[in-house]
Amino acid sequence: MIRKLKPRVKSSSHKVYLEPNPVEIKVLCSPGAISQVITNIIENALVHAFGKHESGEVNVLLSQSGNEVSILISDNGKGMPSDVLECIFNPFFTTNRDNGGSSLGMHLVYNIISQQLNGTINCSSVVGKGTQFIIKFPLISKN
Repeated sequence: MIRKLKPRVKSSSHKVYLEPNPVEIKVLCSPGAISQVITNIIENALVHAFGKHESGEVNVLLSQSGNEVSILISDNGKGMPSDVLECIFNPFFTTNRDNGGSSLGMHLVYNIISQQLNGTINCSSVVGKGTQFIIKFPLISKN
């Protein structure tokens, strides 16, 4: 999934890192769902987190605790104020309407995680410090 973003990242001054995990994680669910979630969050960071002439980092860390998978995706971008943070999973919400996005990316992320993966997503952000998403779902999803 990170390879899918390689052309997009390569054409920017940003870096995306997949943190190595010494333990193999086996999940029984739709790989397309996980790929879509990670892709949408990284794409969103590349569009919204950094200014045009800034270079930034997005880090992805996968881990397992018991029967639960966690995915932590964080960036060192400009962060979001609380009024934006409260709305990011709403359909058609965007802070960048003029650049042609569908305004559905984060809404799709929320629906995939909650409905297909039977999980949760939490987002925290500090203006000037970046944004962090914590995604948790069971090793075996019902769908």
